[in-house]
Amino acid sequence: MANRSNIMGLHGLKNKTSKNSFDLSHRNLFTAKVGELIPCSVFELNPGDTINLDTSYFTRTAPLDSAAYTRLRENVQFFFVPYSQLWKYFDSQVMNMTSTSNGADISRVASGLTSNSKITTQMPFVQYKALHEELTALANGAIDSLDTYSFVKDNFFNNGEYRWSCSAKLLQMLGYGNFPEQNFSVTKGQSKYVLDSLGIDVDNQPTNAYNLNMSIFRLLAYHKVCNDHYTYRQWQPYNAYLCNVDYLTPDKSKSLDISSLLPWKNNLPGKDNLTLLDMRFSNLPLDYFNGVLPTPQFGSESVVNLNIGSSSFTTTGRTKSDEGEWHSSSGASLPTNATVLTNNDFGHDA
Repeated sequence: MANRSNIMGLHGLKNKTSKNSFDLSHRNLFTAKVGELIPCSVFELNPGDTINLDTSYFTRTAPLDSAAYTRLRENVQFFFVPYSQLWKYFDSQVMNMTSTSNGADISRVASGLTSNSKITTQMPFVQYKALHEELTALANGAIDSLDTYSFVKDNFFNNGEYRWSCSAKLLQMLGYGNFPEQNFSVTKGQSKYVLDSLGIDVDNQPTNAYNLNMSIFRLLAYHKVCNDHYTYRQWQPYNAYLCNVDYLTPDKSKSLDISSLLPWKNNLPGKDNLTLLDMRFSNLPLDYFNGVLPTPQFGSESVVNLNIGSSSFTTTGRTKSDEGEWHSSSGASLPTNATVLTNNDFGHDA
């Protein structure tokens, strides 16, 4: 046992570390339409960080004939999304090391029975310029639709709003920068939008404000929350491609840039589907109408026998959903206004 007077004793080892605290309170002003799922605030935390969350807000409705004197319900909810759920290599890559001090492998993902996946020091990213190019390509596609069909096709709208406008708002709320594409309007015969029209000299590479690489984890986390919390699974697919990039494999010989995967700027398949830049909307509350299921029941349809004696009756009319449902025991369908004997020789599919 160490002597208490011994300065080398372990009992005297007291490390009273103190934590730094920072005031993260801020005000965020924005406009929103009914049903939009908007990330009001985003914080990225390190392991061991603690944050106290509270919110207060004031809403003013934009008047049409007058202000909206009605009840409105607004929800502010908080979510924590570990980035390791978005990319399985995150815990290994975030260390910014490819090996330990003695050269041992630090990979936490196996590639085989006796081997580990490769580790680099790179994270998945998207170019800031590519985000602008994607939104501009959307707006230009709507112009082409107007010139060809004299109307804007449905795939350029997101719940009644222009897709590029919703996406620009989402990117700004997530902290990706300024996106003037939110205010782009389209008319028939107008000239196409180009990046130079945003007021930045995109050809001047050394001072180019577009020459930035942006993390995609905030976008992935946003869609992860929408998929897990706001999706009605009876009707809506999960769409894992919106919130998971496990297909990006660390490799020293290639980049983890997803700019070439954006569908509109690169003219790729899947442009009509939800994409990583699309804003999501809340579903209407479930009621007797919105809560219907895709099928009346699970399993095969049931068959009901009419077992009410040997009497008979005549079908004098039938609804459209009843059409072709009456049949004999041999499977033959009965014509309209046919006499149906109820001696167990005929049945009706329920």
